[in-house]
Parts: sequence; C-alpha cells; structure tokens
Amino acid sequence: MFLLTVMKDHETPDLAKEMAYRDLDIAFNMDIEVVDQCVEMGILQSKKEHFESIMSRVSGLLELLKLSYHDEWNLEELLDDALTLIKSVINNPSNDLFLNLGPAGRMQQLDCQMINYINATGGSSDEAAKIAIRM
Repeated sequence: MFLLTVMKDHETPDLAKEMAYRDLDIAFNMDIEVVDQCVEMGILQSKKEHFESIMSRVSGLLELLKLSYHDEWNLEELLDDALTLIKSVINNPSNDLFLNLGPAGRMQQLDCQMINYINATGGSSDEAAKIAIRM
C-alpha cells in the first residue's frame, strides 16, 4: 500500500506500482496458504478471525479504490465471502463471531463496507440506499 501511495514521487512510478501489486498478491496468497495449512493440520480458524481478516482486507482495498485504483483484487468476492461466513453461523448465536457483536451488528459492519464499495465504484445510489435502509 505504501508504494501505491508514494509511487507518483518514485523515480520509476511504473516499477513502484508493479512492486506494490506484487506485494498485495503475495499477502493475499499467504492468507490462502495459512488457511490451507490450518485445514491440513486440523486446526480450525476462528470464524471471528476469518471475518475480521476479510473486513480488514476490504477496508484496505476500498482505500485503494478511493485513490482511483481499479479493483483488481475481487473486492466484491471478498464481500460475498463475508456474507457467506455470516450466513453459515447466523443460527448459532454462541459462535465466536457473535461474542462481542451480535448477528445484526456483524451485518451492519458488512453493510457499511458494501455501501462504501458501491460509492467507490460509482454504483447505484438506489442500491446503496436500499442497504442503508436495511441497516
């Protein structure tokens, strides 16, 4: 992210951008690798940790969209993953995902990021308003 924010001042902006994208891809692939290794070892990842990891990534990628970078990271897919995660445990209020924040609160977190995504991508204000009303 740092390289993307300073690339205009870099000696070779195209190289800085390429390195930044490479770093983001490495971080994304490492996330996947860690989850895969945990599954192989029989260690289940906490739903709360997984959700918060997704939300953190979404937040960072939304900042890149605000800086006029194109969505090359499947941000919509990450939002769908977060929704799927919530839905998978919605009927289990004792799940660790809901220990500090209930199902409605987690949905509001996700809805807020969905609205931010719609606004950042020039999506429909009507669609964003529907989500906001649901909140």
